[in-house]
Amino acid sequence: MSTDGLGGNKLRNQNQEARLVWKPDYELKFGLVPQDGDFHNHIITKASCGFCDRYGREGKERGFPDIEGAESAIGSLLPDAKRRRVGCKVWEAFRTDHIKRHLETEHPVKWAEYQNLSTEAKLRFFSQNPISLDGSDIDLHRLPFQKVPPVTLEKVGAIAILKLNDPTRLNALTSDMGIRLEELVREIIDRVDEFSAVVLTGEGRAFSAGGDLAFLQARIHDTATRNSAIMRAYYERFMSLRKLPIPLVAALNGAALGEGMCISLFADARVIAREAKVGFTFVNLGLHPGMAVTHYLPKLVGPDHAAHLLLSGKVISGEEALIFGLATKIVDKV
Repeated sequence: MSTDGLGGNKLRNQNQEARLVWKPDYELKFGLVPQDGDFHNHIITKASCGFCDRYGREGKERGFPDIEGAESAIGSLLPDAKRRRVGCKVWEAFRTDHIKRHLETEHPVKWAEYQNLSTEAKLRFFSQNPISLDGSDIDLHRLPFQKVPPVTLEKVGAIAILKLNDPTRLNALTSDMGIRLEELVREIIDRVDEFSAVVLTGEGRAFSAGGDLAFLQARIHDTATRNSAIMRAYYERFMSLRKLPIPLVAALNGAALGEGMCISLFADARVIAREAKVGFTFVNLGLHPGMAVTHYLPKLVGPDHAAHLLLSGKVISGEEALIFGLATKIVDKV
């Protein structure tokens, strides 16, 4: 089997199908976001481009080619009744020329970074063989990609500024983000004499669009016992904000939805941009409200307003948030 200029294997025919064993850091290193597959066994049959915030709109995904028509990839893992085709067309499964074309046209800077990968790394990643989860692909962790921290800490005078830092996905809350946030909270506590207050905000045009959908979708395919432990740890990491011994102000610079709005409730005050859109949108997804919102929201706005906001899933402006009692103050721009 010949290889192309990217080091990826060319397929013998267009109908050949692939299975890609997923690692969490592939999303950062290769810009791939898992969309469908057997999440429990880390088999991804559909992925999209994490550097392109336009995928999924108007029923059209723009991004890396979906690994579609993947019956052979998941057929041995799922009962016949659950076998189905993914998507509406069959790609030449995970064709590297599709990825190259998308990077070159949509993300030229990221494509320039990609070209720094070693030939071996390109070959192993784009091969049709599953990538191992046992550490034998440890060289992939030495790729020359610089991992962007999902949360940053900056000291401005006596103020510690915590910033959610995944603007391409509107600062969706991921496990990695929670882990990093908890680490930085500990750092602030250890250095508490240096700070008088903490500001929590988001990079880009959103505070946080809510929980990471890929992470939440993966829970569907896991066991109840594991889900309980995973979700408890996930929530506790973000709720570590409550451990801060100094005042915490949430500066909502843009959209704050679902779990993204929930974490603002851990703050002592919320400054919200006038045109920001905020809401507890769990009901719109058929989900029970999470992130302890049923505890904190009634304390803040009262049981009647809390019930209305949670049961309606209504998205409101910064000005309306002030009326409801969600906002301590509204400003033209955060």
